[in-house]
Amino acid sequence: MAAAHLRHHAWQLAGSWFPTGERTSFKGITPRRNFDVTAKSGGAFELTARYGVITIDDAAFPTYANPAGAARRANAWAAGVNWHLARDIKFVVNYERTTFTSGAATGNRAPETFVVARYQTAF
Repeated sequence: MAAAHLRHHAWQLAGSWFPTGERTSFKGITPRRNFDVTAKSGGAFELTARYGVITIDDAAFPTYANPAGAARRANAWAAGVNWHLARDIKFVVNYERTTFTSGAATGNRAPETFVVARYQTAF
């Protein structure tokens, strides 16, 4: 049985902005005006972005990870829109793209793209 001390490195930078003027807090978001069709109020909109990198320790290959199927590095970026209808209701749409260094028998693993939408209550 093999054992090793591996050191992987990762970091991420994320941010968001409310063009509708709200401020973020650890207690969540409260729209200045809740979504209301009759009052012509749209709730709050939040634009989000994220970038991150993970690098796998070279000592992981080939004992713990197969270089023909496991990437040595991944870079990912994402962008999204959150629509806060009220304090406890929101819709989220995110797009993410990840590129890889190695991870395929003939070089770099193919990039991945991910799109997700969700409805969330009582967060």
